[in-house]
Amino acid sequence: MHLLISARSVRLVRTVVAGRLRALLVASVALVFAGLLAPDAHAAGAKGDLIVLPVEVPAKGAKKTYRMGWSVDDATYLRSIPRAARTIRLFPALLGDDRRFAMPFGPVDVRMTAHKPDAVRFRSYEAMPGKTRWVPRKVWVDAVGNYEQWWLQDAKGFLAVISIDRASGRTYFFGVRGTAANPRKNARYVDGDQKGLVATGNDHCYGCHPSGLRKIMARKGDPEVNWARLKQLNRQILAHRATKWGPEVKPSHYGKSIPQCRKCHNNSKRGALYPIHAAPVHYKVMELHSMPPREPLQGKDAQKLMHWLGKRAYTWYRRQCKRGDIASCKLLGVMLVDGNGGMGVDLSEALKLFQFACGKRDGVACVRGAKVLLDRAKTPGKRGK
Repeated sequence: MHLLISARSVRLVRTVVAGRLRALLVASVALVFAGLLAPDAHAAGAKGDLIVLPVEVPAKGAKKTYRMGWSVDDATYLRSIPRAARTIRLFPALLGDDRRFAMPFGPVDVRMTAHKPDAVRFRSYEAMPGKTRWVPRKVWVDAVGNYEQWWLQDAKGFLAVISIDRASGRTYFFGVRGTAANPRKNARYVDGDQKGLVATGNDHCYGCHPSGLRKIMARKGDPEVNWARLKQLNRQILAHRATKWGPEVKPSHYGKSIPQCRKCHNNSKRGALYPIHAAPVHYKVMELHSMPPREPLQGKDAQKLMHWLGKRAYTWYRRQCKRGDIASCKLLGVMLVDGNGGMGVDLSEALKLFQFACGKRDGVACVRGAKVLLDRAKTPGKRGK
């Protein structure tokens, strides 16, 4: 009896195990085919992470702005950017606490680029007429559809994107900011996904980017820089020729191009240089001594060029400031503080320009204005004109 029960138990166990194995095998096959036929989970997630940034334009009745340095107003330019160029990939924390994106004064969450293994941290120069300061930044590159997108993040909380159509070479510039923590009364947002982020035009893009992308100039010997990765990014940047500008860059709007630079900056190899580009030209000629390549200007020749360019830059910034270009007002103030362009020092006028630009939420202008006030308080007789 004991043996009979044991035999029956064994047969029962075998039957149960066999049934379970068959069920497990069927389930496994079903899962395999489901995995083959279903969309890739990672790809589906990546697709879901894409949004189209709406464009920030003035509210009806509000004045046009000319902050970006184009020959058209900022809203006209931003509206001309195709939706595909404004389609960005959301990074971790990008849609988190919107206070991280209270540009221009609030800092960006540092975790935003920490997850990107190819993000390079560095210090680069921020050029102004006669002045250069080194500021911490991060840069990384992404690919969305047909567009190669270069992201720049700085310590002030500013996010900028250069979006390049890889087929045509057409290049678009825009900033990215949150709307909840930094609402603007005279702005509205059109043509995009309302996710709390917008494409905006707050920076003087064309003033520093006459050819589109430009080589990343990190501070020599900076221990925080991944120099191997930086070289890779620079090779990728230098593989691009001068960008193909649209109606936003009309040569007649910018005046006479710089004669000494036309051999290279001919809109083929590199973009033409005009008075609006006085700051980066000053840095290349007077500080790096690297322009023109192989035969850089020296001594009196370099001073002669900067005097010629300074006068025209002064006229340009003055005209654009009256037009409402905040960056030009700030740069004009810098020239008046330092006496560049042969115009002499005029601290009183410079202070007015800084106060105006500061009132329009230009953080650098606020700092420069405060510095002028402090200098005048320390040296009461130093008032310029």
